[in-house]
Amino acid sequence: MPEALGTGTDTLVRCRTPNHTVSFPRASCATETHMLKVYRYSWDKEDLIQYHWKDHYVKQPEVLAYLQHVVERYDLRKYMQFNTELEQAQYDETKNVWRVECSTGDTITARYLITALGLLSKTNYPDIPGIEAFQGELYHTGWVAAIYPRVSSH
Repeated sequence: MPEALGTGTDTLVRCRTPNHTVSFPRASCATETHMLKVYRYSWDKEDLIQYHWKDHYVKQPEVLAYLQHVVERYDLRKYMQFNTELEQAQYDETKNVWRVECSTGDTITARYLITALGLLSKTNYPDIPGIEAFQGELYHTGWVAAIYPRVSSH
């Protein structure tokens, strides 16, 4: 697909596999989607007609299945680089390109940069006095699939 647009693309994914990118297993959509064409890529009219949601309120496994379907349909996996985080991005105004430094040590030069940071994917506890002495369990939306106790950094 990127070739058809006359572009190349790299997709940096912090997770180990695509299965970890939609990772809240009990999550479900608050908007009825069964007959609607929402939460889908609209640039493929044929796929909009052929691919149907199974539930009126789609749940995480179905969203993940759809994303995997799109990756396979357009052979997008070859553009994905897993276990990689964007460390820094700077725009070079003289060359009109982005210089993206990755956690792997790679540097990517790109004409366009689209970030999908996943603001709730990293644990970020508030600065509450005494939180480090709290003996109970703390929960954060960045923890997925099960409820995990907080791991002490001491």
